[in-house]
Amino acid sequence: SCSALGCSAKEHDSASRDAGTELPDLWSLDDSSDIEMAEMLTKFRKAADLYASGQLCEASECFEEARARLEHLERGADPKRLDDLRQLESVCANDPSLQALSSEEKIFDQDGPQQMHDLAALEATVNELRTLCNEGCVFDAAAKLAEIERSLQKRQSLCQQQADLTRLSDCTEISTSIRQEPLFAVLRALHGRMQQVLLKLRPLLSPSKEKDKRWSHVHIKDSCISPDFTADIRVRFADASEREKGGQSTQLIMTGQLSGFPLALERFVSVYRETDLYQKEWIADCEKCDGKVGGPESLYSSLSHIVNSSPLLPMSVEMVTVRDLAVCRRAPLSGRKPGVLVMDMSPPGGASEFAGWTLPDHCKKRRCIRLSNFDVILYFVPKEANPTDACDIFAFARIGAPLPQWLVPISLLKKFLASHFISVFKAIKV
Repeated sequence: SCSALGCSAKEHDSASRDAGTELPDLWSLDDSSDIEMAEMLTKFRKAADLYASGQLCEASECFEEARARLEHLERGADPKRLDDLRQLESVCANDPSLQALSSEEKIFDQDGPQQMHDLAALEATVNELRTLCNEGCVFDAAAKLAEIERSLQKRQSLCQQQADLTRLSDCTEISTSIRQEPLFAVLRALHGRMQQVLLKLRPLLSPSKEKDKRWSHVHIKDSCISPDFTADIRVRFADASEREKGGQSTQLIMTGQLSGFPLALERFVSVYRETDLYQKEWIADCEKCDGKVGGPESLYSSLSHIVNSSPLLPMSVEMVTVRDLAVCRRAPLSGRKPGVLVMDMSPPGGASEFAGWTLPDHCKKRRCIRLSNFDVILYFVPKEANPTDACDIFAFARIGAPLPQWLVPISLLKKFLASHFISVFKAIKV
């Protein structure tokens, strides 16, 4: 389901450029004075929002209504109106959320009816869903859950039409059980958070341009990790068009690639998520380091709390993040291979609980700031030349800090971030 998020959109973007046109974004379109067009645009936007928040079944319903209305209007449209409708259709086809949603619906239309032919098959599919959750396959599990919910809705509608009260009762019982199962509630919430972060970081997923002078670049080789290990990290301040409204004074964007880390992917990820085992000695200039780890019931989520007092910065930095992972049989990032996605996400400011975790109190130390708007995606893949003993990591991040942007030069920030991540990875290797 998530491969469409990057690949399909990229192909469509390329086709648009080849044609010499640049399609607007779904969210930049003005609401039309035409009431029907405005309502349809609102429906498409709502479908994209619902999908990004993990409400897949509701998103599918809204998307189907919008597409049916679009087809109806096209049938009786004059040439000018038809051009407007087809431009809207092209813009929707270019939206990553609607691309992914459309891809999932095609899979269901091809395979779903046969798999959901009877209640026994449906119950077997629910068991497949639980297996996907236990294996940490978040994107596959979310697609399976949406498939089940759509099937149940269609079966319930058919039973009502046929006045088949026995089967209607069975379907309602299964539907209620699925809605109330805690594991599936965790899945919906986690998938929604991952989709939101992926969409937010999507502009960073393409390779950085060498001529883009906004980036501050650091290249690292460390023979203590491995003779073949290299890290390329780029950091810059978010520009005016990228800044989050109401966000922190300083907003940073970071991308990076670590190549040839000498540890098998499975081992690296399993250690990286075990935040309860971390020691402050592992992290450069760390004053405090603790964490908690969840099990299958939380889809292997963990909580990380770090206080760092680097001499490179004029203040101490506190980082509180919830760490989640997803085993990806199909890469959710364009141009990548199957691997494991690890997401670090900071709680909203002022929150005492987030994603099922009770959060630690703020650090009482003077001149200590807690980072917020902290969204990090690390994507781990086996190294092609040595897949059983080494891996590559791709990193994308947005970070906010409550301090004036002029106070800390970007050259110091890149050194701090590079030192932080490399020290953690070096300790994991040992």
